[in-house]
Amino acid sequence: MHFSHYIRNVVPKYSDEEFLRQFRIGRKAVQMICNHLETTSAYKKLRGHGGYEAISPQTHVLSFLWFLGHDKTSYRDVATQFNLSVSCLHSVICRVADAILSMKHILMIPLSEARKTASDIAFSKKCNFSGVIGCVGGTQIKIDKPRENPERYLLTTGHYSIQLQAIIDENLRFVDVFVEYPDEPELLETVKRICGNRYCLLGNASYPCMNQLLVPYPVDEVLLTQAQKTYNDHLQTVTSQCNQIFAHLKTRFRRLHHLKGRHLSRMVDLIKVCCILHNLASVAELKQLEGDMNQLPPEPIFTYISETRAHVDIVHGQQKRDKICAKYQ
Repeated sequence: MHFSHYIRNVVPKYSDEEFLRQFRIGRKAVQMICNHLETTSAYKKLRGHGGYEAISPQTHVLSFLWFLGHDKTSYRDVATQFNLSVSCLHSVICRVADAILSMKHILMIPLSEARKTASDIAFSKKCNFSGVIGCVGGTQIKIDKPRENPERYLLTTGHYSIQLQAIIDENLRFVDVFVEYPDEPELLETVKRICGNRYCLLGNASYPCMNQLLVPYPVDEVLLTQAQKTYNDHLQTVTSQCNQIFAHLKTRFRRLHHLKGRHLSRMVDLIKVCCILHNLASVAELKQLEGDMNQLPPEPIFTYISETRAHVDIVHGQQKRDKICAKYQ
């Protein structure tokens, strides 16, 4: 098996804290990914050839995590660090990304009825609203000009950006993620399906007010009553906490500050992988990495944009919001 000097002689000497700082997840999580990678058909097909050894699972996973966590390093820098050719590194990144994506069903689990009940109780303590089982939010991720439909991702600033949205639970874990790409699921349709007529999620004012998605009263249209201000304060206390998840995500996986590459589908995969890896980290690991937050500018307020706007019943959503607001009068 191929092991670089760095993996064989340096990494084993890292403390758990240093290992986490370098690779953005802990040793136990790395071993879990290595074990899963070995079961994939893509990895099983690997064989040493021409005098070269097959690349070890550890080299695969650690080089991939190093790539995600260090935004100032080039492909060549990462390849050199792990004693790989640049072409090999590209293949390694694809294999590990695909392996982690195949773990989504165990790390990003749909909300069962039992989990919805538990989330309802947790959120009622946070915001004093009943029936809330999560939040929605998002961020923009800067990308290179893509080969596919570049005009779709061009901002007025002249930069290219791709939209990441997510449903987030009370523990600040991703329930599901949505990346702006053809044939990807539509967030609002998923919100309606998950919530049904019994539950709802919370979001910011750029989302439509729905029976299944409560948003603040707009502050720029009319003077708000004290009850409406109180409602907004309760809601935004929760949504602001949930939206921190995106700043944390970019802090841990700094490649998300600007994803390089022209193949949009591969960039979409890398974004999803980072979200799955977030769910894999322990609470202690996430807390340890919070210190890095001070090094970054604040996350800009996310504005929801959808070309395939799902049909929503705004009237019933506004009536539900008014009913909750009436409790504060």
